[in-house]
Amino acid sequence: MEYGERIGVAFQLIDDVIDLSPKKEQTGKRAGTDLRAGVATLPLLLLRDSAAAGNGADAELLASIDAGVDAIAAGADPALLDPEVTALREHDVTRETEAAARRWAEEAVGALDVLPKSSVKRALERMAESIVTREG
Repeated sequence: MEYGERIGVAFQLIDDVIDLSPKKEQTGKRAGTDLRAGVATLPLLLLRDSAAAGNGADAELLASIDAGVDAIAAGADPALLDPEVTALREHDVTRETEAAARRWAEEAVGALDVLPKSSVKRALERMAESIVTREG
């Protein structure tokens, strides 16, 4: 159970990072789909924390994202948020999210320590690695 929970969190966190990817041919969706829909992803939550802690640049980016999400909800062209999606993708919060996903995957693998060496255990270890290295 511990493995499954941890690998599930890792999967979701990497999905939050992939959402910002400009590689539509790999992800199957436009960059920032979740962001444009107002979904609270970890990069956005971390940006909110940084803005609340007094980081002025992050507060400006957050205000721009929030205004864009509201405008899209009111019918504006989703491309309105393209610059903000790029800025969030390049922001430290996205790298922090990826690092968190890796930690969760490592903890999932650590939960397998109680199992004897086997092809099944190795497959589960490989799955954890593939989850955090996927691109879409």
